[in-house]
Amino acid sequence: MSCVWCSKPSRWTTPGGVCPACGARTPESKDTNDVMRLDKAKVDEFRFSFCDLATQYYISGRSAAKCFLVPVYGNLLHHAIEMYLKGALVGTLTVKEMRNKHSHDLLTLWNKFKAKENDTALLRFDTMIDALHKFESIRFPDEIVAKGLLGGAGWAPEDATTFSGSLEPPPKYEVIINLVDELVIELLHRADLNPKFFVTVFAGFSEGREALTYRNPQVGHWLPPEPSA
Repeated sequence: MSCVWCSKPSRWTTPGGVCPACGARTPESKDTNDVMRLDKAKVDEFRFSFCDLATQYYISGRSAAKCFLVPVYGNLLHHAIEMYLKGALVGTLTVKEMRNKHSHDLLTLWNKFKAKENDTALLRFDTMIDALHKFESIRFPDEIVAKGLLGGAGWAPEDATTFSGSLEPPPKYEVIINLVDELVIELLHRADLNPKFFVTVFAGFSEGREALTYRNPQVGHWLPPEPSA
């Protein structure tokens, strides 16, 4: 039998048993398929852990975009939004479902989140999610070798890459980073998490702070105001 928390093989099958791999405890129930909804402490721990990793991917992606590392910045931001969504969906989906069933499928995770929230205001992010999801197909270079790539790193909508000419353009891989910035804050707020908590470790490092603040309209959610001179 596998642990429903970490998916590693485990012999713990009785209610109240402890997984030796991750230390998770089953509820006092034989139904272990619904653990995520029954153990609030573990739900909170997983939600925080997902969003902590997501923030590291997010800042790394912004740094890569600043250096025009195309298309890697998009892969990093894809991982960031994937992890933020999983954090927001803890308690709706089990960690085992996220890992084994949905994996890196950003579109499915996004649709699950929209269904959970039932808020049409989220529809404004659909186009950006579609653009970000495309980067998953070029984690390996076979698609790039076969079809080519038109890439860019646009911070705002007016920065988007354009193509002109009579030839059929190669597939385009680009995401508007300021829309990612906006969605990240939206996801953290809906998960009832304070963005400032996730940057306390590295906020004193100039490189991380610069990557987070560069052309970021949401910077006030992440960092306190600079002290006046």
